[in-house]
Amino acid sequence: MIELNDYDKAIKAYKALRNYCRVWGLMQQEMWMAEQIGMCYRMLRFHELASDYFKFQLSLAWELNDREAEMKSYDNLAIEYYYIGNI
Repeated sequence: MIELNDYDKAIKAYKALRNYCRVWGLMQQEMWMAEQIGMCYRMLRFHELASDYFKFQLSLAWELNDREAEMKSYDNLAIEYYYIGNI
């Protein structure tokens, strides 16, 4: 069981789910997993890693032609660049 605020375990679980989604071609779910991993890294203040996952989320949004997910990706990236100090 994953305890509240146990981001390391959450990241492991999300990565396993992301890999499952990749194997089965579930791109929409894989995109959501990338966002969740990015959020976990944000909470741990690993902003460079978080931005990598949000970029991956963005690339999947482009591939799926999902405008709403694309905008969420841009929002998440903007927040990370703010935290990094790269605005």
